[in-house]
Amino acid sequence: MDMLADDVESGHQMGLEYVEVYLELLDDPASALPYATEEYTARPDNIDVNHALARVYKAMGNQSKAQEHLQKAMRTNSKNPELLALAQ
Repeated sequence: MDMLADDVESGHQMGLEYVEVYLELLDDPASALPYATEEYTARPDNIDVNHALARVYKAMGNQSKAQEHLQKAMRTNSKNPELLALAQ
């Protein structure tokens, strides 16, 4: 986390990386949500941001919000295996 903090202090956008840490390493979707939401506020049409939000909401058990963001993430008909698996 210190490395991410250093990047943030240097002006880099690291919100999605924080989402990954909280979701994958710490299994803490509630802590991931503010980072994903901040990224969404800045880039609401971004596929990666919507994919991250879909994963966070799914992990939190909010299927309707997960589907909402999954649809935005899949609007280009991406064949990304993670997106396709999430859609299942």
